[in-house]
Amino acid sequence: MPEYQRCYSWTEERLEDLWTDLKTHPEGKDHFFGTIILQETDPSENHTPDRRFADEQRKHHIIDGQQRVTTVSILLNCMLAAMEESATLLDHSPDLDDTLDDIERTWLVDEELYRLELQGGDSEFYQQYVVEDKEFREPNTPSEAKIKRAKSYFQGQFAAWRSELSADEFVDACATLRRQIAGFELMVHYVGDDDDEKATRIFESENDRGKALSMLERTKSFLMYMTYRATDDGDGFRRTIQNSQSSFSNIYD
Repeated sequence: MPEYQRCYSWTEERLEDLWTDLKTHPEGKDHFFGTIILQETDPSENHTPDRRFADEQRKHHIIDGQQRVTTVSILLNCMLAAMEESATLLDHSPDLDDTLDDIERTWLVDEELYRLELQGGDSEFYQQYVVEDKEFREPNTPSEAKIKRAKSYFQGQFAAWRSELSADEFVDACATLRRQIAGFELMVHYVGDDDDEKATRIFESENDRGKALSMLERTKSFLMYMTYRATDDGDGFRRTIQNSQSSFSNIYD
């Protein structure tokens, strides 16, 4: 996530809407998930001193759609944990092993690379508390608290679902849900890695198209956009963005 993005903000009402949509949507029918806008990254960001990322591991900044992507990632992590627990009650199945492995590699972690990195402190909290499922520190910001509540919500939904089904029925139902998510109908637009101003203009315009953003969120998006326009020094820009992000994280609600 680029630094100018708003922190995670989904409420339980939004989580319930997504869960209901997924549970009631007929299998095989298209489910339009909206528009995702991605910005390519400089090739230098796609390798480390000891490895070069595969094409499917290349980094992209999410300009629009970050709230939906984050929420689905949390849902899939909770689903994977529930499926793994149910799998211990079943005879060993190579197909099930492949399914579990595919969920993890495609959506969560692939060769020790996290598929999703949030901005600021949210990233460490998401990776440790959600993906790694560790007993992590208590949330320090409102957005971290919302990430924790999202995980608890989906854990509760999958636990309730498991109580209604046998182990094999539950695993099959989750596999169906996973196919639905993988089959989301999306409109994906790309922005070049050398066009930060265009990326922030798109971000600002998306925030102005009637979405339910708070005044704080609108103020933040405007400040991020004007920072891009006014700053020529890359390092200076990044410092300004990081300072602004830190301040907004402390007051976000």
